[in-house]
Amino acid sequence: MDLDHPRVIKLVETHETENSLYFITEILTGGELFKRIRSKGVFHEASAVTVLKHVLETVGYLHSKGYMHRDIKPDNIMIATKGCDHDIKLIDFGLASIITTDPVKAIYLKCGTPGFVAPEMFRAKDTINYDQSCDIYSIGVLFYVL
Repeated sequence: MDLDHPRVIKLVETHETENSLYFITEILTGGELFKRIRSKGVFHEASAVTVLKHVLETVGYLHSKGYMHRDIKPDNIMIATKGCDHDIKLIDFGLASIITTDPVKAIYLKCGTPGFVAPEMFRAKDTINYDQSCDIYSIGVLFYVL
């Protein structure tokens, strides 16, 4: 994936050994958004709106580049620094996929985190697939959590 966006974690380098593949990324010191929400108890509306705006812009960028994330949740959003609740980075592209309209290459894999997965992903079968709108559903759940 060739992505260059200020709110997508930067992949600096990869290193492969016989048994392992290592990803070296930029350092993010603020921790997971999920842990920040739990530690605060209350996540103020202004911060929630800013986080949501950043997530929507970032996912819009991914979609414009032809990718869908498929696992958007607070655990996959990191805070870049300790001092700012809404300086976020989207991480964990392990379930990401290319967006396609080709029925031969259609996506049927049921994946993601329960509670954040769009209903159409559960119905995915040989004749019913899903698209990048599954990310928008997950963002809605994220906004509810915030």
